[in-house]
Amino acid sequence: MWPPKATLEALDIAHPGRSSIVRALCALFADRDIAPPFLYLHDAFCPRRTHVMLTDVLRSVNARTAVVDARSCISQRAFFSAVLRQLTSGDLELEKSWTDSVDAFCAGLRDVLGSSSSSAPPSKRKTRKSKSRSPTKKTPTRRRRQAVESDSESDDAMNVDSDNAMPLGPVVLAIDSAEHLRDHLADLLVPLTRLHELARIDITVVFVSSNSWIDVQPPFAAAPDPYMIHVPPLDKESMIATLSLPYAGPPALLSLFRQFIASLYATCSAFIRDPDELAYIAAVTWPPVAARIQ
Repeated sequence: MWPPKATLEALDIAHPGRSSIVRALCALFADRDIAPPFLYLHDAFCPRRTHVMLTDVLRSVNARTAVVDARSCISQRAFFSAVLRQLTSGDLELEKSWTDSVDAFCAGLRDVLGSSSSSAPPSKRKTRKSKSRSPTKKTPTRRRRQAVESDSESDDAMNVDSDNAMPLGPVVLAIDSAEHLRDHLADLLVPLTRLHELARIDITVVFVSSNSWIDVQPPFAAAPDPYMIHVPPLDKESMIATLSLPYAGPPALLSLFRQFIASLYATCSAFIRDPDELAYIAAVTWPPVAARIQ
């Protein structure tokens, strides 16, 4: 099972109330063969925290990820360059022609991802096996027998390490605030949703947006239907757990702080469902309350 149970529990603690979504994302990305080519995460209440959750999940499954904020890329060239630079991680020098057009970008993706897979060093097991094929047969001495035994022990250790190693995850392009693509990168909407087939590579494109897919999708059904995940608002218990995570005050006041958050939620939940906004209100109103008690 991957990711391990301890990793899933850590993700559940870091993102209260999102256990089902976290496990669904882990199940999708843990196996490269079942990862969808196009995924849409819709969070109408707090897309920023959903973006953080997605980043944590991708890190836990060892995905090779490029994360781009649609608000910061004002041109296609800037968008293509940001994606390719993150996927290369500085190991490969980018060609300027890769950012000229969509076709050039797809060619750059094939070169970048192909070079990374082909640059893996050959295994030592194969090298030893080829060296052992000798036309001359010699009587093994005691020293040679010890060398062979040490080689076999190291091979066994290599097998154990490879079995316990983190499996290679999928290649993922995550786009935050994807609704802003329609503002200045509208021509990229359709190619990005079909990047899997245009570039002819195994890649998953994820849109994270506060708008529904109906508001973002291009006209005339030019884009395929995504694998849709709707992120609901946090309930009371999950909101209290979320706002209590960054608490750094006296431990004796933690239970009182949780009661304060519960009262704040009961007062503001009818109008505010964003935990970041409630956290801001709590940061302003809690210190005077704590000062009176201390």
